[in-house]
Amino acid sequence: MNRLANLGFVEWQKITFVDSNEEITYQAPILTQKGYDQVNSGKYMNQQKD
Repeated sequence: MNRLANLGFVEWQKITFVDSNEEITYQAPILTQKGYDQVNSGKYMNQQKD
């Protein structure tokens, strides 16, 4: 996931909510416009490591 973030396909978004009076915070990967365009293109993305 970090590789996709480094390439600009996803970014990390902090999510916070309250559950049973306890605040929960975590980071979730969110598609950027570049990532969205890649998915919609249907093109295979080379999976070689950087």
